[in-house]
Amino acid sequence: MKRLVLLLLFAASFAYAKLPYAPEFSWTMPITNVDGSVIPLSGAGALKATNFYCTQPPLLPVKTTVAYNIILADATTWISSKTDWVRGNWECAVTVVTNGGDESELSNSVTFPIEKAAPLAPLTLQVL
Repeated sequence: MKRLVLLLLFAASFAYAKLPYAPEFSWTMPITNVDGSVIPLSGAGALKATNFYCTQPPLLPVKTTVAYNIILADATTWISSKTDWVRGNWECAVTVVTNGGDESELSNSVTFPIEKAAPLAPLTLQVL
């Protein structure tokens, strides 16, 4: 009976904790290259992936801080499945990559806060 009570108290402490934060991102895909030419739908110049670069300010996103690589060239929204966002402000930017391996410059960056709650500590630990 004591184990059941402890298990219920332990489970209840997690019932009110927020789930891991999963920010949703949205962007507009480019339709032209930097030289003004249209991005082709196939071949080496076609888009194959989107990269996300995220850091915590005062650092700015740079291409060495890849958080995610999404293998969907035509995606324009994405809900992060990253579970280790730590509390504080985050700044993210996005790039696109072609089949030939060329990567765009960083997009504009967005800053957002992570304010997730930690779960309550387990209650009344005992040796039975």
